[in-house]
Amino acid sequence: MSNDTLRDLIEKEDGYAEQTIEINELMEVAYTFAKKHHEGQTRDEGTPYFNHVERVALMSSNNKNREMTYITAILHDVVEDTDVTIDDINNIFWNYIGMMVETLTHYKGVSDEDYLKNIVHCKDFSVFKIKLCDRLDNINSLLNCGNEKKIERYINENRNIFLPIMQTHDLSQKKDFKDLIEKIRINIEDIITKKF
Repeated sequence: MSNDTLRDLIEKEDGYAEQTIEINELMEVAYTFAKKHHEGQTRDEGTPYFNHVERVALMSSNNKNREMTYITAILHDVVEDTDVTIDDINNIFWNYIGMMVETLTHYKGVSDEDYLKNIVHCKDFSVFKIKLCDRLDNINSLLNCGNEKKIERYINENRNIFLPIMQTHDLSQKKDFKDLIEKIRINIEDIITKKF
């Protein structure tokens, strides 16, 4: 995907008030920043890593806070997978975005359970949605990674840890979240049927 896709997202906004122009510019900065810092990184299936974060950003940013969600999602792996720090995010973007990116960053030494519980209990639902989209995109490309042990480990982690924790959240008013969780569950079962 290209910046044209980002432009399509920006043009969904009603009008171009000053604050809208400012956040649209910030979206452009976030796109360029993430692309630069993920440059040269590839996924196990051999595709550029940036393609993954861009897909997650576009998939997750279809809500009323789509600009902030897009910015956070396009940056969601830069601290975990590059030399970028949370201080860098806070200095270039807003502290609120820094808080969300930090919540999405899985630091060494933090258990999967604690990491996911922090996401579920984050005050901004966008973080939860970004993580769901991240997992769904990872699962969608899992069969192409060529690493049988990784496939099995990731499936077990999602079945035994991720989905049970995600389902503890009250999603009665969040149909899109429930739909994402169901897609993850179905795709996991499909992989198990094909591989195991």
